[in-house]
Amino acid sequence: MELKKTNILLLTTLVIITGFGIYYFSSQGDSEEVSLNSTAIKSEDNIILNNSLQDLDIKDENKDLQKGEQGEDTEGKDEELIEKFVKYKIEFIARWSSKTHPNYYPVNAHFSPFVAYSHNNTLGAMIFKKGGEATVGVEDMAETGATQKLNKEIDEIISKKIGFKKTQGNVFNSPGTSSSEIELSNNYRYLTFVSMLAPSPDWFISVTENLLIDGRWLDSVEFNLITYDAGSDSGENLTSLDRDTKPKESIKIFSDNLQGLGKIILTKITK
Repeated sequence: MELKKTNILLLTTLVIITGFGIYYFSSQGDSEEVSLNSTAIKSEDNIILNNSLQDLDIKDENKDLQKGEQGEDTEGKDEELIEKFVKYKIEFIARWSSKTHPNYYPVNAHFSPFVAYSHNNTLGAMIFKKGGEATVGVEDMAETGATQKLNKEIDEIISKKIGFKKTQGNVFNSPGTSSSEIELSNNYRYLTFVSMLAPSPDWFISVTENLLIDGRWLDSVEFNLITYDAGSDSGENLTSLDRDTKPKESIKIFSDNLQGLGKIILTKITK
C-alpha cells in the first residue's frame, strides 16, 4: 500500500516536471521567435530607411543638376544680351579759345586730324604710355600733326590682333568740331584718341577709355581730353622754333594752363 502511494507520488511529480519543462521550452521558443521577429522588423526598417535616404540623395542630385543646367542657360542668355560688335560716333568738340585760355591762344590755333582706334588695352596695344618714350609715330604726330607714321604703328597693332579698328578726323580751327565713326567689339572695348594742338612744340591731347561697363555698352558718354608733352622737343612756348630734345624725355601730362582744351562725345549708333 505504501509502495503504491510512493509510485503514484513519483508519477505525479514526473508529470508536473515534464509539464513545466514543456512550458519552459515553449516559452523560450516563443521568446526567440519574438526576438527574431523583432530583428526582422528592425532589418526591414533599416532597409526602408536606407532606401529613403538613397531616394533623397538622388532627388538632391537631380536638383543640383537642374540648378547647374539652369545656371548655364542663364549665363548663356547673359552673353547673348551683350552685343559683340558696336559702332560709335566720335564727336571731337574743341573749346580752346581766347576766352578759355587768353594767355595761351595763338593765332591760327587748330588741331591736327585726330586718330582713334579700338584695342584690348594690353601693353603692346598702346601707342604711348605716360612715363614712356614717344614712338616715331607719336613724335611725328605731336610735332607736325602728320599721321602717316602713327597709322602704320596702329596697323601693326591691329595685325597682331590686339587692336581692332581705326578712324581719322580732319584738320579744323579751334573752337570747332570734327567727327567720325569707329567700330568696337567685346574683345576690343577700349578706345584711344589723339590729336596735336597746333602750333606747339610737341604737345598733344589724348584719352583712353573702356566703353563696355558691367556687360553693357555705354549708350552715350563724354570724356575730357588731357594735354601731354611728348618729350621730343624742348620748345617752351606754343610758337617756339623746333628744338629736338636729346635724349628724348618721357611723355608727361602738361601743366594746368593748357588743360581743358576740349572733349569727345561717343554715341552708340548700332543696336
